[in-house]
Amino acid sequence: MCTKFGVQTTTPGSKYSFYINTQSLGYLPSINARYGNETGGIDFTCYGNGVCGNASTTKIFADGVNAYPVSNKFCDNGTPNPKTPGFPTVAKPVTWYCLGSDNTIETDDALCSAYKGAPTTIKGVCGDAVRIYPDNATGYAPYNFCSKEMSSSPKPAFPLPGKSVSWTCLGSDNATTTDDAVCSASRSNINYTNVQESIIEKFENQPTSRIVNIGSKCKIDWKIKDNAVAYLTNLVCYVTPAGGSSISVASKTGVYESPTLSHMTDFTLSCSGKNSAGNTVEDDAPATCYVAPGVREI
Repeated sequence: MCTKFGVQTTTPGSKYSFYINTQSLGYLPSINARYGNETGGIDFTCYGNGVCGNASTTKIFADGVNAYPVSNKFCDNGTPNPKTPGFPTVAKPVTWYCLGSDNTIETDDALCSAYKGAPTTIKGVCGDAVRIYPDNATGYAPYNFCSKEMSSSPKPAFPLPGKSVSWTCLGSDNATTTDDAVCSASRSNINYTNVQESIIEKFENQPTSRIVNIGSKCKIDWKIKDNAVAYLTNLVCYVTPAGGSSISVASKTGVYESPTLSHMTDFTLSCSGKNSAGNTVEDDAPATCYVAPGVREI
């Protein structure tokens, strides 16, 4: 690096012609000449331009690097200003000057900069809760909606039999959805085909031990299972022998009131519907109304 060079003479006060190969120097020096009368020498001082070091040259540091490596220099020639530049962030690059040796001008200074690359995008990944659950399952445990260190939005409710639910596992870039993963889970439909008494939950006297008088009516509580109403099609229920109040399947629960009775009578609640396979599912439930002999309500 050129800082000073001289040409010696043997004759005091002599003048010399000289050439400087600036291309080989890599920068353009400025020249001060001093004629020496006492020693017969001529000194020429070379002022070098500032040159950015390997911490710059529009350096882009990878995400995860948070400090300049020891091998990095701010300037190959000149003094950095500020003396110790800060380290860049993704949103904010860092600039500094490498000052040339002539402090009276700025044309020999070099502007340097360093950047930090954008963070590596981490895509959302579905967890092991993505599966088909049996119809008698009641929750997701012990499974997870998303892989470790990822959040889901929203937290899904557990699917009903024969239904599915979905949720999203969020990626690291909250400004976009392209790195999100959409996940889903389902639950097997209830198999009504070979399950007895799976439609009717209750068909009981009100109360079960009550004995009605001759000429009065008997009341029977009934309830249809929620899943039967939700997942069986063409579901109908009726009471035999005929008469009395009707059964409304849509209400799922109610009270059947018999016709006026003169003797003990057996009633049967019968329900039928189609399951998801198209098969007919049937269910019956009995109830008996007792009548006190020889007593008639007035």
